Amino acid sequence: MTILEKDFFTLEEIVHRWRFAGMDNTTLLKLATDDLLVFSIYIRDIGSHTATRETPNGTVTTNHQVQFSFRAEDYSRPALQYLKSDDARRILESRPGEKIAVRGHYSVPERTKESGLGHANAPLFTREDLLVSRIERDRFEKTHKVTLSPPWHSRVWQWLSDQANHRVLTMLSGWLTALLAAAWAAWVWWHQQPQIPPAATPSPSIERTLPGKPGAGSHVKR
Repeated sequence: MTILEKDFFTLEEIVHRWRFAGMDNTTLLKLATDDLLVFSIYIRDIGSHTATRETPNGTVTTNHQVQFSFRAEDYSRPALQYLKSDDARRILESRPGEKIAVRGHYSVPERTKESGLGHANAPLFTREDLLVSRIERDRFEKTHKVTLSPPWHSRVWQWLSDQANHRVLTMLSGWLTALLAAAWAAWVWWHQQPQIPPAATPSPSIERTLPGKPGAGSHVKR
């Protein structure tokens, strides 16, 4: 069974995938500032729920109750939303413990006016909330020809460094050593055998037996 690829990825997954192209957190901030990569957020819609958190004074439980919810039959808004470059930059520049308010986001990576949605009470986001959609990842890789694999010498070294491959190479080297030893022993044995002199070459003269007594004859050279 083939597991389908998910629709979005964390920033850590993107940095790891593009590591051979030199990607890091500073480069991500540059891409957001220049609007070269469109970042996303995932808007949860879990309705009424209870949240528990730990504080220095003990455990605090908060009940979230949805009193009214209405959605038209033809209304559809995906949970994965796209951010303006400035909002993505602000989130990337936030420090630990800070949450950034985002008043608007979009349902398509083109971020058209028709796909926008605003909030009177802006939701808050941290760097861990930022994502990159599969569509945007593929577009960026194709547009900028992102390197996804290491150079050939790095791949060779990685293959040689693998423990399983090392065991196979050790076994093959043992077989090759035994084969060369057997070939050398056969060569030495062959050259130690007594040499058989070559057969005598017949004389170029032609022997002719003249009529007469059996066994009698004369030799005539031509």
